Amino acid sequence: MTIRNSRVMKRIVAAVATAALGTSLLALPSSPIGATATVAATARFAGADRYATTNAVANDPIVTNQTKFVLASGTNFADGLAASALAGALGNASLLLTPPDALPASVLATLTSMSGAQSPKYVVIVGGVNAVSANIAAQLASIGYTVSRVAGTDRYSTADAVAASVKLNNSGAIGTFGGYRTAFLANGKGFADALGASGVAYKLKLPIFLTDGTTLSAGTAAAMTAAGVQQVIVLGGTAAVSDDVKSAVDAVTGVITTSRIGGADRYETATLFASTIGAAEPAFLTRLILVSGTDFPDALAASQLASDDSASIIPVTDPLPASVSAFIAANSATIATIETIGGTAAVSAATVTAAAAAATLAKPTATIVALDGSATATVTFSAPLTDGAGAAGAEVLTSYTRTNAAGVTTYAHTGGVAYTYNATTGVSQAIVTFAAPVLAPNDTIRVLGFSIAHLTNSTTVAGASATVAVDASVPSATLVAYPGAAAATQKVWVTFSANTLLGSFVGTTDLVHTPAVLGGTPAAFNACAQVSTSQTYTCDIATGTIAAGETVTLKAGSISSKASTPVLNTAAASATATADITPPVLQSARYSTSAVGGVQASLTTSPGTTAGAVTVTARAGTAAAGNAGNAWSLKVTDAEGATAVSVNSTTKVVTVTANLTPATITAINVADALNGNAAFSALFIASVAVSANMDGTVTTVAPLTGGTDLLTAVATFNEPLSAAVAGNFSFSNTVIGTALTANAVTNAGLLTGVLTLTAQTADTFVAGVSTITTAVGVTDRSSLAATAGATLTVAMYPS
Repeated sequence: MTIRNSRVMKRIVAAVATAALGTSLLALPSSPIGATATVAATARFAGADRYATTNAVANDPIVTNQTKFVLASGTNFADGLAASALAGALGNASLLLTPPDALPASVLATLTSMSGAQSPKYVVIVGGVNAVSANIAAQLASIGYTVSRVAGTDRYSTADAVAASVKLNNSGAIGTFGGYRTAFLANGKGFADALGASGVAYKLKLPIFLTDGTTLSAGTAAAMTAAGVQQVIVLGGTAAVSDDVKSAVDAVTGVITTSRIGGADRYETATLFASTIGAAEPAFLTRLILVSGTDFPDALAASQLASDDSASIIPVTDPLPASVSAFIAANSATIATIETIGGTAAVSAATVTAAAAAATLAKPTATIVALDGSATATVTFSAPLTDGAGAAGAEVLTSYTRTNAAGVTTYAHTGGVAYTYNATTGVSQAIVTFAAPVLAPNDTIRVLGFSIAHLTNSTTVAGASATVAVDASVPSATLVAYPGAAAATQKVWVTFSANTLLGSFVGTTDLVHTPAVLGGTPAAFNACAQVSTSQTYTCDIATGTIAAGETVTLKAGSISSKASTPVLNTAAASATATADITPPVLQSARYSTSAVGGVQASLTTSPGTTAGAVTVTARAGTAAAGNAGNAWSLKVTDAEGATAVSVNSTTKVVTVTANLTPATITAINVADALNGNAAFSALFIASVAVSANMDGTVTTVAPLTGGTDLLTAVATFNEPLSAAVAGNFSFSNTVIGTALTANAVTNAGLLTGVLTLTAQTADTFVAGVSTITTAVGVTDRSSLAATAGATLTVAMYPS
């Protein structure tokens, strides 16, 4: 049985132990259908004192395969806080607490029950002999444990020593967060702001450094550099850790970025911390662990449980702080479980009840749009749902019903349900297709929400219904006609209102041409073609011609509405053919370029297709993003001595010097050196696919390539176009990385002469100098083509 699996058993054992101690477990009731949903359950881990509580979290008397333990003072928070990251780095070691002078019998029992007859077995003591005495170390050694101690001269240097040990025991590197090797910095005189950090420190192997609040010691600065820290997250406001200290951290060699997480008090700081971590690691917002906000031992004990469960540690008091209640409510859609560490004297039952109430999630709602004459109903939900046609899926056919006015219920037929959730827009929607006939007035559409589940928790959708109303609106049409010398060059454009049943339009018989000459032969029409999925049709002339001033009419009563009881158009619609002798003219153009949406420049050292290559890629959102990255180069130099990196922002050259031959330097060594340089990491990131010696790497200056910006150009013509494609347009002084795209279909359907084109570009545009050109042959709606005599090229100006 693995250590992780053993901790599942620990929770069961802890619950039994808790009942024996008389501390209650709070079981939350199930939600009635149509009401709300609560978190799954709340378990409490507690013992007779802080040491027994820690045992309750760690101890599993059934499983005896744990061989690594970290032991810290139960009377001094600082060492235990730093110890959480070391326990994680040792490989999910159990963190236990002890008084300074003597190991409690309960703690010794926990150690022996968990390690059993395993050998070897280890205990790492964090803190000096004043924190955990030499007698305790000797006692553990005498019963078979290999005992070591990580300590400094004070709490600050102890935290520094622990950080070094975290790096050593985690394959030579501390953990990362947000792409950077990360550490926390907290006030060493108070535990309040760091209470929520121990679980993340344990899971991600992130050291916790300490400061007195006003200065950063030289030892701690050196320890940060030695540990390879690139990012420091300061815990607490300026009263806890001053801005001077934060500035000192900014100046530490190797540190690239610093940030502060601090609220009005320890409770708001903890919720802001949980939100920050949860934004990058969403699993931390699925479970909460409540601990006392007025004492530290339970929060230290929570670290390994929080790591195993990817839970956020939230300090509380009685009554539940408003900031904590607001945080829980804001994340109620994802919080599935709340656990508590400590007895009711530490975290009262009322506080737990209040937290559970805040996590209660209102059922997602459903809004139904069902129109007369439609074969489908659109259901919009207020939250993302479980997709698919399986149990509780939003595409289950029988989760939607249709009842006609006579009370007969029919279910969605095999046309089924198409459910989509757009994470960008937040739109959660199902299109439900019903069996024939089409929807009719007084049909009732229902969503049986109890069978449709929320995407991330056990909540189901609240039921909803809608009744189809009578649609008595009259469809209409707008015509545009052009005269011409030959039938082949003439078209009539017919655009219908949204409520028109497009299939009811028959171009050959519904359109009538009235010649200007009495007794003249009217033109005949070919079948009309719909312009993509728009409401517009184009109708060709089959025989005859239409002269200027003559009319084309859509006969009255020739089209019907989409309603189940169709309504015909009551009046004819007509247009007078008007001559168009002006070819399409490009009038103006605006442009914008942005690295956002562009492609980042990169370079792979030679030999770039084998192991041992380093890839340098520009970072998005920096001065080197997009096209700007192409201006930078990487210079690789082979020389004896330590690996060195320099960044020249004037020449835009990054130089890395390393001892490449003989092969003593690997690609990961060079990548680490690059990423460890603050100026480099502010603009680029170095990565390695397969690390190997770099012997044979070509030592030269090579440019980064492939960087592009997103170009958006808006071209305005003097009139609507008949058709336009990307290939009709070109730009001066521009390298197009991908094919241009023009929204020609929308242009035709909406009768507009404004086109939006997008492309990837590696060029620089100059206002009034850069130009856009349209090709000869682009046609307007009268089929008149742009010619060489028309304006085809215009200067572009910024949007």
